[in-house]
Amino acid sequence: MSASLMSKLFAFVGHWFFEKPSQKLDYDGHISALTSSGEQLVNVIRAARDDQHNRTLVRHIIGIENWSQVRLRELLGAAPFREEYDNYQPPAHHSLAELANLMAHTRQLTCVIVRDLQHAQISLSQQVQHNQFGAMSAGGWLVYMRSHGMIESKKLHK
Repeated sequence: MSASLMSKLFAFVGHWFFEKPSQKLDYDGHISALTSSGEQLVNVIRAARDDQHNRTLVRHIIGIENWSQVRLRELLGAAPFREEYDNYQPPAHHSLAELANLMAHTRQLTCVIVRDLQHAQISLSQQVQHNQFGAMSAGGWLVYMRSHGMIESKKLHK
């Protein structure tokens, strides 16, 4: 498949899975959804077995959320960047319980950024580049962040 066709496919997927659902929520709705899904995610992590597979997966979930936070900060004036998420994962030495606490803290920081965007009166339709999905709205990013962790958490060993 050509790179152009792949880009169009990812843009289509991003539109249907992230952009469309984001249009139903205002800032308060996004914060509420992020808070409740964050609590659910942390509970799922805490109930999982502390093994290498689960620690690696939760580090990935946290890394994507941290990476996404940096992207959203572009809307608040931070310099744009095009790194991958790898450098945003927590170190490998953490236990699953520690990673659950880090996930809770990470989601709280996401909500702080969302409040900052709201207070700065940044439109939820304002866009920031995603490495695979192309230009995504702030609202689309919030749905992406919320759904990514929940989808990945289904892979955790019980």
